[in-house]
Amino acid sequence: MALPAGTIVALATPPGPARRAILRLSGPRAGELARAVLRDEAPRFEPAAARALCAGRFDDGGGTQPVELYWWRGPRSYTREDLAEF
Repeated sequence: MALPAGTIVALATPPGPARRAILRLSGPRAGELARAVLRDEAPRFEPAAARALCAGRFDDGGGTQPVELYWWRGPRSYTREDLAEF
């Protein structure tokens, strides 16, 4: 019996200086985690939606940064799981 895959959170951009970075969340808790850190537009983001694009602020516990959230519901995503990219 295969164990269910966990949720992965990782940078999806190469290392080095940059003006922007992509943070990817993939797995069963991706929507829950995205809602937990997205401010301003969080009530408009519904993980049950097939796809979504929301602008808001990313709260890292030490402050907030402006972000765009791209959401794809699995299996219609690059990883075939629920997928969020900031």
